[in-house]
Amino acid sequence: MAANFEGEAKVRAFASIAAEVEKELRDVVSGQTGSKIISEEKILGLQFQIESQKREIEFLKNQIEILQENSQSNLVFQEQNNVEEYLIQIQNLSSENQGLVNTIEKNNAEYENNIKNLTFEKQKLEEELSNTKNEFTSHIQTLESENMLLQEQLKKPQIQESNVQDISNYVREISQLKQKNANLASTIEKITDEQKILKDENSKLQIQINQFRKESDRATELTHHNGDLITENSRLIQQINQLKKDFDLLQVEKSNQSAKSVEYEIQIANLQSQILNLQNKLDSLKSEEGRKLSQDQIELYEQTLKQNEDLKQQIDELQIKFDEKDKNIQSYEEIREDLTKKINELIEQNSELRISVEVKDANTRKDRTQINILNSNISGLNKNVESLERQKTALQNEINNIHGQIEQLTAEKLSIKQESERFTSTVCSLLSCSEKKEVIPALEATLEKLVSSIKLSEKSAALQSQVEFEQSKNSTLSRRIDELKAQLEEERSKTTRILDIQTDEVSIALKKQNQSLVSQNKNLQNEIDRLSQEILEKDANIEHLKITTISESTKQVLASSKSERLSNYEVHHQRTVEFLRTLSMTIERTLSPGPTNANRIHVIDNLADSLENVTISEQQVSEAFNNFGSLLFGEFMKPEISDLALSFKNRAQQYMDVITEKVDIMKEKLDKESLRIDLHFRGKSAITTPSTSTPIKRPPIYGRSPVGKSPKMRFDPHSMTPRNSPYFNKSRSPFSNSFINEEPVSVRIPMK
Repeated sequence: MAANFEGEAKVRAFASIAAEVEKELRDVVSGQTGSKIISEEKILGLQFQIESQKREIEFLKNQIEILQENSQSNLVFQEQNNVEEYLIQIQNLSSENQGLVNTIEKNNAEYENNIKNLTFEKQKLEEELSNTKNEFTSHIQTLESENMLLQEQLKKPQIQESNVQDISNYVREISQLKQKNANLASTIEKITDEQKILKDENSKLQIQINQFRKESDRATELTHHNGDLITENSRLIQQINQLKKDFDLLQVEKSNQSAKSVEYEIQIANLQSQILNLQNKLDSLKSEEGRKLSQDQIELYEQTLKQNEDLKQQIDELQIKFDEKDKNIQSYEEIREDLTKKINELIEQNSELRISVEVKDANTRKDRTQINILNSNISGLNKNVESLERQKTALQNEINNIHGQIEQLTAEKLSIKQESERFTSTVCSLLSCSEKKEVIPALEATLEKLVSSIKLSEKSAALQSQVEFEQSKNSTLSRRIDELKAQLEEERSKTTRILDIQTDEVSIALKKQNQSLVSQNKNLQNEIDRLSQEILEKDANIEHLKITTISESTKQVLASSKSERLSNYEVHHQRTVEFLRTLSMTIERTLSPGPTNANRIHVIDNLADSLENVTISEQQVSEAFNNFGSLLFGEFMKPEISDLALSFKNRAQQYMDVITEKVDIMKEKLDKESLRIDLHFRGKSAITTPSTSTPIKRPPIYGRSPVGKSPKMRFDPHSMTPRNSPYFNKSRSPFSNSFINEEPVSVRIPMK
């Protein structure tokens, strides 16, 4: 700014000098018109002034150059540096604001987590308190119910044999129980005090939770304030960008001004040339002393005057531009001051935020320590609550025992009061007293007279009261025994009824099972009848085929191999009979023996023997079931119902296991026989007529067996190769519908 003021002062001095030169020239012109001669002194003065103006012009040139350089370099660099510093400061502030935002968000998250944890722990404590309250209420209800049951049981007479010593023991126990009751009351008071302490701690926890919530609200407010700061920061960044644009425009204007300064230099050079011309004119004037100025000189002078006016106008324009520059510089400095103020405000706000964040960090640390302390306190309180609950349960059990004993003692006390009232009533009747108050003086009068006799009577009365008391107890005991006997008889009658009902149910179930087995047996018998009829039909068909198909050429072969084929046929039928044996004993009735089935009859006899053994075992099982009722009745004579039910279940399970074993054995026998017959008939493949006359090798027979005996054979029918036959298949069982509804299979006889 000082350099600008100096430039303006020099321009003004230059303008004053130019005005003086103009006056002198006018004076010269006026002297010419007045036909006066310019003296040497005036010419020398003008020359000196011209030289001084030259020096001033050079000095002004140098100053203008320096000012231009300084204005261009200093302003540009200063403004650039200031803007860069402002940008760096704003970036630092924005980064610090972001860091503060992150820390505030972290603190908010930590506060929220702490509040959630505290609320969760509070809910846990409330749930535990509610659970403990519910448990205590339920426990108290159960204790009350048990107390009611004990009272009911105490009302009933019990089987006890007590003496006078028992009474003294009861009195001692009562005193001990009273002491225990007092101790329990003190412990209960302690427990209530501890519960109050727990409630106070819970209220403190609630206060701390409310404080945490307030701090979280403060944190939210700080986050909102930080958001406002961020928006303000963004607004300032926009302003700075706008200032950058303005600065660029100023730089453009400065470049234009530099171009204009070049023009000013050119104008100054022109001025210098004009001054030189003036100097030359002065020189010419010196040489033409005493002469008058010509018309050309006057015109030149007028031109110089016009040029001076133009220079004045240019100088005025330069001054106006310098004024505009000063205004722009002042506005720019005002903007810079505003920016510096705002940046300082932001720095102060950041410092305040830092302080608040540090305070919050310290508060969070304190809160964490308090939370840890509270967690430890909560764990300790939980342990104390558990220990108190244990103590409370133990004390409650002891209280219940004491209540039971107190109730017994109160019952005994009531009985004693009744006896004392009876005694007083008897005394009143004896002394003929209308009220109880009159009894005491009458007794005192009688006692004074009969002290010695009263002592003896007191002893005898005490003994008699004890005897009466014992007799009353014996009577109560006898009544209780009678009641118990009646109850036992009722329970026995109930158990006998239950046993009868259960035995009836078991017998009904067994009957149903027997009926189902009988129905199955009937079905099997029907199946056996059908199979035997099919076998007979097959025999008839085979005989018919033999009669029709055998020719004269094959009779000899059939006659020679008759015995062998007969033995094979008997083996086939033996396997079928073994299969039928396991099904029922009625095969003897259904099968009609023939001359070719002699060996089959022997096999049937053996099967009948085996079935008789089976029937004997079944009879044994039935006898065991007949003894089932008596055995169960002997088991049910036990006094406990649970043992009766268990014994009943065990015996029933045992007999059901026996039945299932028998049924499984029968099924295994059936499966084995069916499998053996299946394998045997699979081994007997259909024999086709051979193309050659080579005889078939068959096992030799030792001799014809008599009727009723099976022939001895050297081959094992089980070693035969199985045949893929649809009739004797392994998966086929006599219980399947396909087996029942199967059509008879055609048998192919070997032809030769």
